[in-house]
Amino acid sequence: MLLASISAKGLFVALALSTDLFSLLGGENDSTLALLNAHLSDRIRVLCTTADAVRAAKEVAELDELPDVDELLSYYAAHGGGLLSPRDRERLEKGEYEKIRRSIMRMDYGGMGLVPKADDPFYFTHGFLVSLMSRLPKPKEGGVILTGRANHIPELVELAHSRDDVFLSGAPFHAYLARRSSIREINILSLVSVSLVLAIGFWLFRDFRFVIPTALTLLAGFAAGTLALFVCFSAPHVLTFLFGTSLIGLGVDYCYHGKNARLKYALATTLAAFLPLFFSHVAILRQMAVFTVTGLVAIFLCVSLRR
Repeated sequence: MLLASISAKGLFVALALSTDLFSLLGGENDSTLALLNAHLSDRIRVLCTTADAVRAAKEVAELDELPDVDELLSYYAAHGGGLLSPRDRERLEKGEYEKIRRSIMRMDYGGMGLVPKADDPFYFTHGFLVSLMSRLPKPKEGGVILTGRANHIPELVELAHSRDDVFLSGAPFHAYLARRSSIREINILSLVSVSLVLAIGFWLFRDFRFVIPTALTLLAGFAAGTLALFVCFSAPHVLTFLFGTSLIGLGVDYCYHGKNARLKYALATTLAAFLPLFFSHVAILRQMAVFTVTGLVAIFLCVSLRR
């Protein structure tokens, strides 16, 4: 079991796991919100308050001082439907259509929208972008905001930790830290489970001869479940493994009751509980079903072969 925990840590470091909350959705991934997220979620921002910090940040990652505004505007022009500024949203909710009409006339005759008129006839996307710009971070005097794609995240995190003039912002940084935190929590939960299993097992059997066969059985179940996940899903979510630590408890029960001829009925009832999750629209529930069902079947087969 300890071997299983150590192997799990190595696997999580080596394999690409998803930490994006949008990846947990099902058919909703086709929505405009998901498209915008997919396009912009890998953008990062690095605030440097000194010239030396700017040089240090550019040494570890490819960063630009100015974002690609034309690319951003063209994308919002194509996918801007339903994106409203707080003022426009309030006017629509109150039915203040005359104010909206007058605002459109002022823009037609005296202003210039950020998005072409043909793509934004009511200037709603223009208003949304203006409201976004008003909330952009304002760096300190002499500060520079660098932007770029989600490359060299660990190096930038290390740079920010080692300096007090570099600050990070963007979903990729949060995802990286969440993934690292999840790996730590998975290993803590696994080690707590292992410790309790060892204590209860010694109390039952008065020796530790059960450890090796139990550890090998759990390792086989974990390996089978992980393999099935990466066969069925290109990037399983890290939460699947966090919730999947319950496989340890189920697997130990199977090892303790391996000589019971009715163990197959216990397997059947557990599978009956997890199989409906295969038809869920929520991706993480399908992933949990694949991991648990495959791992539990592998554990059952290992226990059966030892009889």
